[in-house]
Amino acid sequence: EAVLCLPVFKFLLKVVSAAVQAQHSKDKDPSAEAANTHWKDLNWPGLAVDLAHHLQVSDDVIRRHYVGELYSHGADLLGEEAIFQVQDKEVLASQLLVLTGQRLAHALFHTQTKEGMELLARLPPTLCTWLKAMNPQDLQNTGVPIAATAKLVHKVMELLPEKHGQYSLALHLIDAVEAMATL
Repeated sequence: EAVLCLPVFKFLLKVVSAAVQAQHSKDKDPSAEAANTHWKDLNWPGLAVDLAHHLQVSDDVIRRHYVGELYSHGADLLGEEAIFQVQDKEVLASQLLVLTGQRLAHALFHTQTKEGMELLARLPPTLCTWLKAMNPQDLQNTGVPIAATAKLVHKVMELLPEKHGQYSLALHLIDAVEAMATL
C-alpha cells in the first residue's frame, strides 16, 4: 500500500489544484468556461477528500493542500472557511506561513519602491534572509491586497502554538506586514 500512496496522493493533489485553478483563474475564456460549466460545478476538492478517505490515505493532507491552493489563488475568504475542516492546524499554519512570506517577498522585492526598500532595511536580518529565500512565483495570484496578507498572518498566529519554532518568525511577519500596510 505504501507504494500506491505516493501516486494516489499526487493524483488527488493535482485534482484539487486543477479544481481551484478552474474556479479562480483570472484569465477565463468565456467559450471554454461555458463548455466546462458542468465539470466546474462538481465539488472536486470534496470528492478528492472522500476518495482519500476510502483509499485509507490521509485526507487531511488533501484538505491542507486545498486551503493552501485557495490562499495561493487569492481566495482568502474561502480559505478561511476551509481551515475549519483541517485537523492538523499546526502543520497548516507552517504551510500558510510560507505562503505569507511569498506574498510579502513579492510585495517587497518586485515592486521595489523607495518606502519598501527602507522597510526592508529596518526588518530583522533573519526575516530578510527568510524573505529572500521565498519564491513568489509559486503564488497563483500575486495581486492580493496587503490587508488580506495581514489578516492571513494573524490567522497563522492563531494556529501556531507559542512554543512552535516558527512563532517568532510569524511575529516578525506581523510587524512587517503591518508596516507595509502603512506605506
